[in-house]
Amino acid sequence: MTERVCVILDSWIIQDGNYGDFARGDRRPFALSFYPKELVPVQPWESSQPSFTHKGLGEYAVRGRRVFEARGWWVIDIGLLAYAEHAPAPSGAELVRGRLQLGIDPFSYFERLARTADAPALVYDWEIEKIERGARPLVVHASDQATMPSAAKPVDVERTDAWRDDGGRAAYLLHCRRLPGEPRWTLRP
Repeated sequence: MTERVCVILDSWIIQDGNYGDFARGDRRPFALSFYPKELVPVQPWESSQPSFTHKGLGEYAVRGRRVFEARGWWVIDIGLLAYAEHAPAPSGAELVRGRLQLGIDPFSYFERLARTADAPALVYDWEIEKIERGARPLVVHASDQATMPSAAKPVDVERTDAWRDDGGRAAYLLHCRRLPGEPRWTLRP
């Protein structure tokens, strides 16, 4: 099965120098971060398969399994591995369901978290199939979690232009297809 995801990318991540601008057709490595919107513990489900279903604007309905937790961050398996930082896992729960948004790791994983003892490899290789620029910038909440407003009407673009689009405050949606290969800890193969 080919995994496809739609992930949020805020222009500051590119402006910070962690990635260059993205273009349709690029093949790029990155880890997935997630922003919990509502995740609750659940009892074992009939099918032990994690799952994710895109609901729009990078938001997913998920069933997942917590596979790693360390001080200040944790990893969930929803069929792909993704991490959350500064968003605690539901207490005592191995299995969760609910909603979350997926984004590109801004730098936390590949610069710091990947060095944590026993941290799982999270960097996958992706092909960028489509790029949309949001009509409004991301909303940053008090918890430092960013979400794209649901009223935003994204427009197709060939590439990001993080320094100019929307006055340098653009939010993008990258539609990506996972390329074959195992995840790794670094952006370099």
